Amino acid sequence: MLDCVSKQKVNFSGNYIRNSFSCPECFSKCIVWDKTTGDRICANCGLVITEHNFDPSHPSISIDELQNLQALSRKGKTVPQKLKRAFKLDKRLDWKTKSQLICKYELKRIGSILSIPENVLKTAHRFYIKARDSNLILGRSIKSITAACLFLSCRMQNKPRTREDILKVIQSSEEELNACCRKLVKNLHIKLNPVDPLALISGYAQKLHISHKTRKIAYELVRIYEKNIDMSGKTPKGIIAAALYLACMKNNEHISQRNVARALNISDVTLRSRYKELKRYQKGITINNF
Repeated sequence: MLDCVSKQKVNFSGNYIRNSFSCPECFSKCIVWDKTTGDRICANCGLVITEHNFDPSHPSISIDELQNLQALSRKGKTVPQKLKRAFKLDKRLDWKTKSQLICKYELKRIGSILSIPENVLKTAHRFYIKARDSNLILGRSIKSITAACLFLSCRMQNKPRTREDILKVIQSSEEELNACCRKLVKNLHIKLNPVDPLALISGYAQKLHISHKTRKIAYELVRIYEKNIDMSGKTPKGIIAAALYLACMKNNEHISQRNVARALNISDVTLRSRYKELKRYQKGITINNF
């Protein structure tokens, strides 16, 4: 494809190129640019004036940006076209825009791995913009702030994902994630509802390979616990672990307390405490009810 550049002004010292030369043979000012070979050719006589010149209209990419793209490629991660263009136009973007693009990319990546709905991702992105405008991301990694925004968004919209689930797909520590969550809740005045244990049973039951019938019993046990026992100050994982363990016993599925506790990342003592509380109110539940 040949483009006429006779009227294009180019100055090699800046972003513009000044075309102050003409054809040395016929002195024509109509010079065309061959994008495939990088040659400048006279449109009047066909003389190739210069060969293999760089395209001044193409945005440059720095060495650091190229290394970032190569690092992502080596890790097997697909770099979106928007992010590639952002790296190429790095000099034209301010740090706020660049951090927002990285946040969008991380949200899409984590959302696809953990099957998080689109509306939850949008809410997390709004949290990030508020945190950025309030200068809350200074001194924190963008990935940690993004993970905290996503965790809080899931809590608000009753699509809970545990910290362990998010930490598995992002390079951050649990201490850093907790610190970011506390900072966002305090400064953005985010009101969080208590975690509903019923929303977490399915994921942990699948992890322990528990049958569907046993899950139904566990759901009913958790409802009984919520109705009769005060849940304030008690971790939802302990209640879920006790319900799953007791449901397995009722349905003759053999599983040890230690395996349940390890799967939910709690201590054996917590499991036994919640199990003793729940055992008082489970007399009316039988397998025939399910």
